[in-house]
Amino acid sequence: MERTCKDMVKIQLDLSPKEDIIVELYKVAHNLVTKVKAIKGMILFFDARVKPEKMTKKEYFRPEKKFKKTK
Repeated sequence: MERTCKDMVKIQLDLSPKEDIIVELYKVAHNLVTKVKAIKGMILFFDARVKPEKMTKKEYFRPEKKFKKTK
């Protein structure tokens, strides 16, 4: 899958001192230049899943309604 600018998201994180040390250690251990690159590398260890909480599966995966064109 090719990445486009639409796929990019900027986030701002307020790290605790302990979290900051963890990111810094990951950065040094993997010979990275910035903490941003370290956090991007760390994110790859996680798997994201989309799961509806307030909808049933049937309702969530329902086909999109098609509207008739008006003249």
